[in-house]
Amino acid sequence: MLRSRLLLAPALVVAACETPDPLRVLKVTGVETYWAVDSSVRSNNYIAPVVRLHLTNQSDSTLELVEAKAAFFRQGEKDQWGGAWQPLPHALKPAQTALVVLKSDGHYYSEGTPESMFRHEQFRDARAELALRVGSSDFVHFDSYQIERRIGSREAQLDSAPTSDAEPVAPASR
Repeated sequence: MLRSRLLLAPALVVAACETPDPLRVLKVTGVETYWAVDSSVRSNNYIAPVVRLHLTNQSDSTLELVEAKAAFFRQGEKDQWGGAWQPLPHALKPAQTALVVLKSDGHYYSEGTPESMFRHEQFRDARAELALRVGSSDFVHFDSYQIERRIGSREAQLDSAPTSDAEPVAPASR
């Protein structure tokens, strides 16, 4: 009896140290893609592709380290154009959800308005390849998302919309 208990103890330690599978313990919801306007430099405006999503811990354990990264590719190109990486700033408790925003370090720039860049002959649409990592696991490919031709996040715009009891503000005129 004592011998069987001694053999069981190392098995429990190994099971407790197993690396979680990101595809099993994380759920991705609310995925949104768009182009973000970066700070202008001199007369140039910049836009960068973004993938915005919510990660939910669907395990019964707290996930101490969760990381997300995206590789961005332009249509018709095999080489990665840009990338983004974000570790969650805190552990993710069971059933807890966290917002992740991955903005590419690759961007377009022009002297025109951000919206006019979509019509430029050299503009190419982009896609993001999302990968997730939990603890010491490898990054695991999760999904691929086409970046919408739109400036700004719909969800963020809804979050900042005035409530029904707020006074409407008239647009400024020149």
